[in-house]
Amino acid sequence: MSEAETIKPSNKSKLLSVQHICQRDNWPTGCESVSAVMALNYAGIDISVDDFINNYLEKTTAPFNPNLSFGGSPYDSGGWGCYSPVIKNALDKILNGTEHSAELLIGVPAETLCARYIDNGIPVIFWATINMAKPTLSPDKWNFGGETIDYWVIPEHCLVLVGYDENNYIFCDPWKRDKLTYYSKEKTVTAYKGLYSQAIIIK
Repeated sequence: MSEAETIKPSNKSKLLSVQHICQRDNWPTGCESVSAVMALNYAGIDISVDDFINNYLEKTTAPFNPNLSFGGSPYDSGGWGCYSPVIKNALDKILNGTEHSAELLIGVPAETLCARYIDNGIPVIFWATINMAKPTLSPDKWNFGGETIDYWVIPEHCLVLVGYDENNYIFCDPWKRDKLTYYSKEKTVTAYKGLYSQAIIIK
């Protein structure tokens, strides 16, 4: 079965008990790192957001390639962000020598993420947009390493998929102060697809 095929969740609702961390006060553009730490902590890996950012996250100043490094600093409101391969690389370093491993998922439908992982007690680090706003290609384009970076999507965001019900996908959203955030399935799927349907799980 290909990764792109949809598998329906087995139940009408499911919710995992993931400890929420809010990014707003300390890491204004650190959604990817905060989401990764929420997933790590759930898997039993004791690590702080600061430790993740300072010791494992690859960071470069702009111009940058979002598949190779975080652009700017998660501590800076002017920071850009990164895509899933950057977080996967950081997780690989953290999980080396443990019983856990990180798996990069590209093109897997949201419904299938729920069926394969949420139903089996595994939260999903999930790329979408802030508030599930309509994803838009950034008007900013730049060159890095001989490549034109013209695929940065705004407002890029990363959060943790922790459950679902009949109408919504449920998240620990680091942008929110509430422990759980419910987004409609339709808006979530549009935002997720707009960010190239990228996700990561910790096995």
